[in-house]
Amino acid sequence: MNPWFAHRRRRNLAESSENRMRVGVPVHSLFKQFVNIEYDPEKNQTVFSGFVIAVFDEMMRQLKQPFEYIPFNGSYDELMIQIPLKKFDAVAGDVAIRSSRLDYLDFTQPYTESGLEMVVPVKSKLSNQPWLFMKPFTAKMWWLIATITVYTGFIIWLIERAHCEYLRGSIVNQVGIIIWLAFTTLFTLRGDKLHSNLSRMVVVVWLFVALIITQSYTASFTSMLTAQRLEPTITRVEVLRNMNATVGYCNGSLVHHYLKDVLGFNSFKVKSYNSTHRYAEALNSGEIAAIFLEVPAAKVFLAQYCKSFIRTGETFKVGGYGFAFPRKYTLLSEVNKALTNVSESGKLKELEDAYLTSEKCVDEKSSPNEDESLSPRGFSILFELTGGTSTVALAIYIITSIREFKKSNPEPKNFFKLMSSFIKNEMRRSSRVVNAEST
Repeated sequence: MNPWFAHRRRRNLAESSENRMRVGVPVHSLFKQFVNIEYDPEKNQTVFSGFVIAVFDEMMRQLKQPFEYIPFNGSYDELMIQIPLKKFDAVAGDVAIRSSRLDYLDFTQPYTESGLEMVVPVKSKLSNQPWLFMKPFTAKMWWLIATITVYTGFIIWLIERAHCEYLRGSIVNQVGIIIWLAFTTLFTLRGDKLHSNLSRMVVVVWLFVALIITQSYTASFTSMLTAQRLEPTITRVEVLRNMNATVGYCNGSLVHHYLKDVLGFNSFKVKSYNSTHRYAEALNSGEIAAIFLEVPAAKVFLAQYCKSFIRTGETFKVGGYGFAFPRKYTLLSEVNKALTNVSESGKLKELEDAYLTSEKCVDEKSSPNEDESLSPRGFSILFELTGGTSTVALAIYIITSIREFKKSNPEPKNFFKLMSSFIKNEMRRSSRVVNAEST
């Protein structure tokens, strides 16, 4: 059963009396979630339901005022006129508060959010980006990965070059080997080709970190490809006017005048529609570039078409929905107090959730999924682990190498001369070129 049929209240028109308030209800409400009228032939009753009816019922229950609903088969403006004509005492419907109506009516305070919203089709933000493969990580993350990778390759080269002649040679050759070692360690342990326990320790820790990084990248990139990121096709009214685009609005509402007089659209570029299905068809076919709906109606429409359309973020201030009463109605303050009690008690939010936001989405398109790019913050411990391990291995290697060099050069030297001789010896070792024919 649809949510707007919950909390039904039945009114038998044959039970009306002089003390019973006559409340007009529009028959042709665009959104059945707001007002829905059905006839029950078995019980000979007219059933009134919907969000507006539920709110009005709750308000009148607090006032302890007897009333009856009377369906009206006409336009909204014609319905409003029935109050000064003394045919109705009030009107309960998805009726917007407008300045022109305040000349002959009084309204309660709005019981919905006030405003006019622009709804447009969505488009993917990622599908045409050539650098999409870089999106899973932030720029800082990429720089940190590159730095740690090259640093790890340098440590392995420095430690292993004493054991592997192919790691020596010209400067260009050694730079190429460092880069090659750096990136091959991302995908293989290479334990059988490593001679030092220090380099094995560095590679094991780095491979563990690299495995987590590559798996995180794969998961994030897959998510971006399978769950498209969406954004509005048009974001501002000025763009619509410059395009000379056609826009739509809800049939029977006063939005038409607002679009012409305030937002500056030409009359022949404004079309009215009488169903949510027609809204969706017109937007998808390109018949209109955008549709303007009051906030409550936009909520219902976007609940039904949650994956195809989106709000642009702009809200234009207009009056919300209110209940209409005769001009200078003496009990209006009591009515507003009752309506405030409905809101403050949480009942209004409960009814809104039940009738307006629980609508089932009928779209088949992919839903938006705005996952942020991964930053170094989530991997800081891992980077500290691999960087620290490499640094410790480097320190151990340097200390051990200096001791061995000192043993082979027993002449007493001060610290600076010792270090200078050690560095020169290391550079000579790195610059030896192996004769390929002799191997």
